[in-house]
Amino acid sequence: GFKHFYLRPVPDPTGVLTHAKGHISSMYGKIASGWTVKSGQTIYTFEIPANTTAELRLSVKPGAKIKEGSQSWTASGDSFIQELASGKYTFVIN
Repeated sequence: GFKHFYLRPVPDPTGVLTHAKGHISSMYGKIASGWTVKSGQTIYTFEIPANTTAELRLSVKPGAKIKEGSQSWTASGDSFIQELASGKYTFVIN
């Protein structure tokens, strides 16, 4: 039922596609995900409906800088995992 779901976007490894986005209407509302690769950055956008949560898993290079709003992290491995509550998010990875 999409009360809890997983987000695992993967940008095009060939670099041919520079952006993608999609959404689905769940019984809780719109779930949206997108990514853009631009000037050495990967920008991810997500929309999590009210009363739901999502596990976000991004493939990153160790040492990558990750920022979302006023929060920032440095990747210690090749995956970045974050639990997301309802809301809109923009993650920027350098």
